Amino acid sequence: MESFAHVLEQAGGYAPEEAKRVAQSMLPDILPYDPRRAVAYPENGRLLTDDATDVFLPIFTNGKVTEDKVGLHNDFLPEFPTSVRHTRTGRRRKKSAARGELRRISLPSTSVNKGSRSKCRVC
Repeated sequence: MESFAHVLEQAGGYAPEEAKRVAQSMLPDILPYDPRRAVAYPENGRLLTDDATDVFLPIFTNGKVTEDKVGLHNDFLPEFPTSVRHTRTGRRRKKSAARGELRRISLPSTSVNKGSRSKCRVC
């Protein structure tokens, strides 16, 4: 748990005690499911169409990134395995509603992916 709390400090800018509290709330990484109740992510299971990344990103980045801007999957194949269709490059693309064109989606820059790293045993 300490290493995950440290990653939360680095990625989300959490203070050390807050990072430990958030890490404890997320670990162990077990998704509860009660089949007697309706599926409702993250409280009770998850559907293939649930956008789990949009729930995780704001917690991981301490609100700096609130969504991945990819949107919900609606392109599942009708047979098992129900994988999504991909472009020839293997990357998922989003269709621009205004022009009907495809464009690549990328996350906003953060200090984590700009190369600012502290010297520690985790990063």
